[in-house]
Amino acid sequence: MRLTTYQAQLSLPASLARVRAARTEIERAGGRLEMTPTDVAGLTTVRIHLPERYHPEHFVPGLPFYPV
Repeated sequence: MRLTTYQAQLSLPASLARVRAARTEIERAGGRLEMTPTDVAGLTTVRIHLPERYHPEHFVPGLPFYPV
């Protein structure tokens, strides 16, 4: 199964909590979630790898993910 990678730079604790809460649903759909702190205090790079038929809007609507 081919996966598409999407990325967002998030800083709000509520946004990060929404992504963490969606982890099980993302994995159930065949995707993967990566969260990596950056060198900028409070900023986290979030990557979601999803099967082609899914988009981050399915799991965390409204967050600024873009394909990479």
